[in-house]
Parts: sequence; structure tokens; C-alpha cells
Amino acid sequence: PAVNRRGNKRGASLVSAAAVIPAPRERVGRKIMLTLKHYLAGVVKGDGYISTRSKDYEVKITDRNRDYIETLKKLVEEACGLTPKIIKEENSWRLQIYRKEIHQELTYLVKTLSMKPDNYFITGLIDAEGDYNSKKRRLRITNKDLELLLNIHQYLENHRIASCIYRRKRTCHIWYALEIYGYMNIRTMLNLIRPIHPRFKSLYIDFLPTLRGWSGRLLGLKRP
Repeated sequence: PAVNRRGNKRGASLVSAAAVIPAPRERVGRKIMLTLKHYLAGVVKGDGYISTRSKDYEVKITDRNRDYIETLKKLVEEACGLTPKIIKEENSWRLQIYRKEIHQELTYLVKTLSMKPDNYFITGLIDAEGDYNSKKRRLRITNKDLELLLNIHQYLENHRIASCIYRRKRTCHIWYALEIYGYMNIRTMLNLIRPIHPRFKSLYIDFLPTLRGWSGRLLGLKRP
């Protein structure tokens, strides 16, 4: 069954996430660095790991697409001023960060932005756990944290983007999915939230002619 919720005051309008990768480092201001960290917090919330053991300051992100992991490496370099390790695993690539300050900051951001998400955090979460069905014109985020999805639903509702949440179950495992259906809803969303993972190439092919501030270079796409 669909889950809906009322509450929370309408949030302030947010800056467009048209370009996630910034200019060269000398141009990177404090605001851009902060938005990159919000994006990384979303990725970590979805497909990452933050150690909770005492004096262990590991943060890692795993993905099967090496190009995307390389992109994340650049984002970490720009946002955090360090070069993370990339490690090849059996069927995936792992980005690994060891630094106390980054561990503490991302731990804080994941917690606070899960309660009050912004467009950068949601973009990172979609890149980590989202999928797009071109035939159905459906964008979906899957996560075990129902409260997180309800908060994202509220954010979308504040920006007049319709979505629904439902429960999924397989054997003893339960998780939740938030879905955005329909051309107009997804087009409106893309003016705020623009995934950069290569698997969303079909999403941009479908909506390429309608987007403002196009940043298709991130996916190797150009306007016709």
C-alpha cells in the first residue's frame, strides 16, 4: 500500500544541482565544497559504509562502475582535499577514505540530511540506490529506512513532485521503495536533482530536450 504523510513546513527553494563536478580547485568556494559533501553523504547513505568502531575512521563506497568510482574520487579530492584509495574487488570497485575529520563530518551529515534532505543529498542517494525504467517513465529509490523515504517524499511534495512509497518483501527481508512516475513529475525533478551515475544515461536521453542548464558532459552526452 502507498504511504503518504503530511507535516513539515514548506522548505526554502534550493540551488539547482545542474553541475555536480566543480571548476578547478582554485575556483572552488566554500558553498560548492559543502554541496559536494552533501552529495557524498547521500552516496554513503545509499551504498557506503561508515565505521562505528572506536578509533576506526574508515569511510568506503562500493560500486560496479569504475568510471563512477573515479568520478567520486575527484569529488572527494575537491570537497575534502585528500586523495582516496580505489581498490578492485571481485565484481566491484571500492573507494576508501581514512581521515578522522571526514569520518566525523560525513557521520554528522548523513544523520542530519536523512532527517531534512536537500537536493544534493537526494542526488547522491539516487546515484547509489536509484534506478530508472524508460518504458514506464518511472524513477525509483530503494532503501530500508522508511523515515528517510518519507522525508524525501515531503521534500518532493514541497516542490510539487508527486511520489509514492510502498513496502517490498523478499523472504525475511523488508525494504521500501519511493517511486516518481510520469513525464511531468520526472522533468520537474530533474530541474532540482540530476543523477550523474552512468546507468542514468537513458534518463537523460528521454529528457534531453527539456532540461535547463544542461550538464550532459558528465555522461558523455550532447545536445542535438
